[in-house]
Amino acid sequence: MKRFYFSVAYFLLAISLMGQNAKEILSKVNAEMTKNQRVTLGFDLVIKEAERKSFTTKGMAYQKGNLFYIDNKYLSQIYDGKHLYTIAHKNKLIQITNYSEKETDNLLSPFIIAKLYETKKYEYQLVEDPSTKDFTIEFKPIKKNTDFFKIRLKISPKYELKEALLFEKNGTRYTLKVKKIDTVSDIQASKFVYSKADFSKYKIEDLRLD
Repeated sequence: MKRFYFSVAYFLLAISLMGQNAKEILSKVNAEMTKNQRVTLGFDLVIKEAERKSFTTKGMAYQKGNLFYIDNKYLSQIYDGKHLYTIAHKNKLIQITNYSEKETDNLLSPFIIAKLYETKKYEYQLVEDPSTKDFTIEFKPIKKNTDFFKIRLKISPKYELKEALLFEKNGTRYTLKVKKIDTVSDIQASKFVYSKADFSKYKIEDLRLD
């Protein structure tokens, strides 16, 4: 019986330590990404729908202070410090919304992914993977009424985000692979400015509350 209780206590202690380590690792990732108040990321986004072939799109993400711009073939997002412009290129549609820096629903943004641990929406822990030196951390949403059931992050020993996998309940899987991280080069201010003239053929849905 003592052995049983010892095993349970050891198991609970191990989970506790893994949780602490996961938070420490994620904190270092976020610090690394924001240390110079600017970061440029090059990434591949692989989308695999259930029973369909996967397809890949390349993209770039820029952040300077609290401003960000994410761009790929299908979707672009510009946050100018006040409003978020979500641009769907295939449908030629632009949605303009209010945006809070506490927003955490845009799970295909590498900047938001790096800060998921700061929210109270997920349980997360470090997962052992003997096949790699990278850290693997899994997130599971606390609420069950979400479209996805798991997020898995892969982080290098240098505390750089390498990969994020999002698993949806319908079988769709998104894999964001970071190909380049630059925290030194300056970013032009024009990256974070929405210009209506650049999208003259797009329909606009203004969903702002103010």
